[in-house]
Amino acid sequence: KQFGSGFAFRAGYTLSSLIDDGIVNTSDALVPGDFRAERARSLPDRRHRFVFSGTFDVRLFQLSPIWRVASGAPFNITIGGVDRNLDDVSNDRPNYSGDLPPIGQSGNLPRNAGRGPGLFVFDLNVTREIRLGRVVVRPGLKKRTRVGCPGKRDFGELDLGGRGGSWSRKDLSVGSAA
Repeated sequence: KQFGSGFAFRAGYTLSSLIDDGIVNTSDALVPGDFRAERARSLPDRRHRFVFSGTFDVRLFQLSPIWRVASGAPFNITIGGVDRNLDDVSNDRPNYSGDLPPIGQSGNLPRNAGRGPGLFVFDLNVTREIRLGRVVVRPGLKKRTRVGCPGKRDFGELDLGGRGGSWSRKDLSVGSAA
């Protein structure tokens, strides 16, 4: 939605459900060949997703934030590669109670029963237009913050024209300096 000059935003929400039978995970079924019993939430399933983006002109700068929030993705809970049901495949799962199943039996916890942390990503791009005669240059500074992403790090980056710090003729907008 555009609000006069210098302010525009867009927001979106997605409610989804992705279910599979485990075949795409390149893993074996708990009971060999019985993929029907493996039907559960798929690994990339994130039930709720929300995104907000916009552009705000503030004096000489343009701020362009993108805020993404998503619910946690499922993960599989196993008993650490131990073959309790004696089928020569080390993918056994525990019981709902958390106890190990008796030797020769499978646990009753379904595939992908765990739920990981939610996702929060905030990207901010700050740009300023610089006019050098007939040439217009738009260097920018990008900052990303992630919460709920183990192993991911925040980063800041100077973007001189949109190519990660590299200059190119395509990066320069040529126009009149009027």
